Amino acid sequence: MGLKTLEDVRKVLERRHGKIPDVVWEEFESMEIPQVALGNDGDFEYVEEKLVHLLNVYKAGRGRKVPTSRAPKEETLPPDERLLALCEVLALQAANRPDVQAFRRDVLGGQLIRWDDIPAWVEDRAAQESGPEFLLTVTVAVTKEALPAPGAPPQEQLRAAQQAVATGQPVRYGTEVILLPYPKDGATEWAFIAYGGVLWRLKKIAQRLAKEYGWHEAEAVSFVLSGTVPILPRGRVKLSWRMSGPRITLEVDPRLSRTEVARIYSRWRGRVFQGADKPIERKAARLAVFAEEYRDSGLSWRELMAIWNQKYPDWQYHTPAHFARNCQLAWQRVTGEKWPRKKEGKRRGKEAGAR
Repeated sequence: MGLKTLEDVRKVLERRHGKIPDVVWEEFESMEIPQVALGNDGDFEYVEEKLVHLLNVYKAGRGRKVPTSRAPKEETLPPDERLLALCEVLALQAANRPDVQAFRRDVLGGQLIRWDDIPAWVEDRAAQESGPEFLLTVTVAVTKEALPAPGAPPQEQLRAAQQAVATGQPVRYGTEVILLPYPKDGATEWAFIAYGGVLWRLKKIAQRLAKEYGWHEAEAVSFVLSGTVPILPRGRVKLSWRMSGPRITLEVDPRLSRTEVARIYSRWRGRVFQGADKPIERKAARLAVFAEEYRDSGLSWRELMAIWNQKYPDWQYHTPAHFARNCQLAWQRVTGEKWPRKKEGKRRGKEAGAR
């Protein structure tokens, strides 16, 4: 098909399947599945199949129909007074770091800039600097003898890496655009930057701060340039949709009580699943796996029932229609999706019931 960008892939998929919710597309993209459709040799059918599966999971909401308007992606829990004070303490500590002080001295001349001026400052710098804007990662399979000695100097490590690329077996190539996040109009914007320049230096400092203090990289950029104190929330809640169904991720301050955590989880759980989920019996679990194993076999339900009865003599069925219904219900219970109604499936069901 010759699709060049992920946006092209999304547009073609949306022409076929309607608008794809952003939360689904972001999760789909994080799985690195849409990338498979890129280029002249891309496997678009595989990508489409996986998207349909993920959309079914999303719409089913683990077996419950939930309007998309009730399923926001994430929530931030506001800080209390103790946490606000801690944010200021951390900012004071970060301001005394040698790398932060050196950047402010060398680049800013010892004068912080206004928070509102950050976008213009970053964008002007990005326009002035030139150099490599991509990082290429090559993963190569090599023997133990090809590895540099532990603690070898950087130049020796580089020579070993170049030799490995030249003589080894490449396994994977990856490219990464060098981007710097920064605050703009109440959101996060991204600037293309060059390797080795002032903004690259700022990015590396911001990455270290983000890792050590739990800040977002854009918040760290803002702190280095303007001194704005990043605010840490008491917690974050995130809803994601995976091939296995929805997942709720809680990241909370341990000072939150069990009652508060339970209340937060209960509220978010109610957005994707209502009611109690009873434990599934082993028989139903085996029916679900059996249904998936033979779903595209082309066999009638009567033929499938005979295979089941031979495999599980303690759980025998005698009526194909009853067996088909239990298989489908068990499959839906396990996957959270609706049983796919294929033409041949309907025909097989009618045949099985008629026999």
